[in-house]
Amino acid sequence: MTTGAHGNRPTKNQRREEARAKARELRESQVKKDKARKVLTQIGVIVGVLAIVAVVFVVIQSNLPKPGPRPANMASNGIVLTAELGADGKPTGHIVAEKNAALPEGAAPVPTTPQKGILNIVEYQDYMCPICGNFDKNDSSVIESRVKSGAATFEIHPIAILDPQSQGTNYSTRAANAAACVANFSPNSFWNFNQLLFSNQPGEGSAGLSDEELANFATVAGATPASDITNCINKQTFSAWVGQATALVTEKAAILPNSDNVTFEGTPTVLVNGAQFKGKVDQQGNFFPAELEAFLLEQAGKMVVNPSVTPTPTPTTKK
Repeated sequence: MTTGAHGNRPTKNQRREEARAKARELRESQVKKDKARKVLTQIGVIVGVLAIVAVVFVVIQSNLPKPGPRPANMASNGIVLTAELGADGKPTGHIVAEKNAALPEGAAPVPTTPQKGILNIVEYQDYMCPICGNFDKNDSSVIESRVKSGAATFEIHPIAILDPQSQGTNYSTRAANAAACVANFSPNSFWNFNQLLFSNQPGEGSAGLSDEELANFATVAGATPASDITNCINKQTFSAWVGQATALVTEKAAILPNSDNVTFEGTPTVLVNGAQFKGKVDQQGNFFPAELEAFLLEQAGKMVVNPSVTPTPTPTTKK
């Protein structure tokens, strides 16, 4: 008996197995496609996130203060005032500044190494800050006498946090820049210039002193060469540095150098041997000199009790 073509047809079981194999191949193929699509999607998400991060980074970087020239004699971002010594090694009754070379643009500040055996007084100040003006009016004579006698150094950090309060003239930055100009060209005139700015302090909310007035006060303070300082003030040579110095101090969680874990809370911030001085003020915002005297005596007493303890430089931390 002949079967013909019909006899070569696959059986029902064979057809079922073939269908199952084909379905399995289709499923495996789909799984591979799904995996490939998932990987491509993940890569796309990662690329997208990286692109967003890059954009955010660029925006943040563009809003950060740009590096600029650094003033000489302010390696710590502050200027250290000390007693002038005569040929006999004794104080002459005059205040001079410690000298140091200007750091490269963008370089991190170098914390001052406090001198052993004498008080290390530090102030962070804004030349438009009325409380800073009151502190200078009431307590600067206490500090001045200590520095002149050789019993203390005074490190002044000009910063700018009140620019919005000067009718768009950025007086805080301009005044701090002018102070840096004096520190750079005529550091021994810095104390006199600092006192003139506070004794002629403009009111908060005013336009502040003009650049011409700042240059004139520098001349009155004895700062030379007048032409270089005037040019420095007019061109805002150190304004970028002022912005960077201010940002380092006001950054959240930043520990102030040479301090007992003190963070910036506003101007004036005053440290003595690393401890923060928080003097009381009356209703007019005036300080009590007797409180600062007592605080200085307290810190001096600690040096006598344990002369080996000297504040060590503490780098400014970044969040």
